[in-house]
Amino acid sequence: MIRCFKDALIAAFPPDPEIVPRTLRYFLEIVDILKNMKAKNLTSKSILVGSPQKIIDDLTTVEAAGISEVILYFNYGRKPHEMVLEQMERFMAEIAPAFAETEATAAAQ
Repeated sequence: MIRCFKDALIAAFPPDPEIVPRTLRYFLEIVDILKNMKAKNLTSKSILVGSPQKIIDDLTTVEAAGISEVILYFNYGRKPHEMVLEQMERFMAEIAPAFAETEATAAAQ
């Protein structure tokens, strides 16, 4: 997973400081961080990976902390479109149903 994470993200960021507009220079720092990223540094605070139950548990922890919205990026870096669609479909089929009651309760309020 760390290889996919690095390959997909690093390739999406501008690599050459000479061609990066000043407004996007912070991306160069992100690239350096990603190049030195270790698997142990990828926690549920930065990325959701693992079995559907692990992701449900991580999101339940986030919900319990009082966070009512989470932004999920499936299409980061240069992942193939088919992979993005598959991951989105799996999320909706295997993970989202665990939060259906929470969403229904919020909508009723």
